Amino acid sequence: MDTRYNQDIGQAKMSKDFFWEVSQGHVPGHRMVHKFGHNSAITALKPVCEGGVFNTPTAVVTIAAISDDADDTAAGAGAQQITIEYIDVNWAEQIGTIEMNGLTETTETIAGVLRINRAYVSRSGTYATAAAGSQQGTITMKVASAGATWATIPEIGTTGFGIGQSLIGAYSIPAGETAYIISAQVSVQGAKPADAYFFKRENAEDIVTPYSGIMRMQAIIVGVEGTVPLAHKSYEGYPECTDIGFMAYAATSAEVSVDFELLLVADGY
Repeated sequence: MDTRYNQDIGQAKMSKDFFWEVSQGHVPGHRMVHKFGHNSAITALKPVCEGGVFNTPTAVVTIAAISDDADDTAAGAGAQQITIEYIDVNWAEQIGTIEMNGLTETTETIAGVLRINRAYVSRSGTYATAAAGSQQGTITMKVASAGATWATIPEIGTTGFGIGQSLIGAYSIPAGETAYIISAQVSVQGAKPADAYFFKRENAEDIVTPYSGIMRMQAIIVGVEGTVPLAHKSYEGYPECTDIGFMAYAATSAEVSVDFELLLVADGY
């Protein structure tokens, strides 16, 4: 491997070649994360996540799942299994799976969940095509025993076509890593301008009052219509145990989406 990829992060490394090498797993201690979120009806200030939900509690919960279609079950024609990427009580990144149970809440659960960064269908009873998705209904992840919603794997509008994964325009940075924003963009439904806000909260592991983990705005983009790219030439960094993400507000109900890429660097690199 080219030894230049073992150097400290610097201007020479911030190139397309470098990011390609990271994406291929050739750069020790470095990885890329691609995040994208969507909210179909922004009015009040909400996270740009499906359903406007990104929970940031101070205590872990146990997560179960449920669909609004009976075919999303362990042996059904829809989503048979989902996978959840989450943060545990030690702020370590974990991955767990749940066997689906159709219209009934799953008996399988994932305990010790502090944040959900992503969820996706990981096994399906349908070989997906442009006419048939890998899930048959909207899948919702909730606190077990019919508790609060934590994430959704939705369908596209009213089409009934499942998209196969969550739309969470936020990310919680695991312990032992620092995240650098490489690129970002905000898209808003035409003729319905919205204001987009990028927030961070460091020291999110501090759960004893008075809290040192203060939520601070990092960027504000006012009156967005269409798609606006956000330049991040400084590659600003966010340390471990930090929640970052987008929120938005519109005077008239608007559809808003965000897309951003992160470079995660392990401690010591």
